[in-house]
Amino acid sequence: MPYAVIDKIRMHYEVYGHGDPVLMINGLSSPAVGWLLQVRDLASSFQLVTMDNRGVGETDLPAAQWNRAVASFLKGVRST
Repeated sequence: MPYAVIDKIRMHYEVYGHGDPVLMINGLSSPAVGWLLQVRDLASSFQLVTMDNRGVGETDLPAAQWNRAVASFLKGVRST
């Protein structure tokens, strides 16, 4: 399982397939595994990135309330 540390939070993400990148944005309390059926169908044409939101699945729960945008996550993943 790959992780990126973003704003001192260990974030779990997965990358599947090859092609143009597509970020799969799940609901606030949904883990990345919720995309597995779509990943199976789309990974042959796209590079899919799934993630667990903060405090969900394999991603750490922040010590304090967080208000960062998804852009912060993308910046961190891109730098790894």
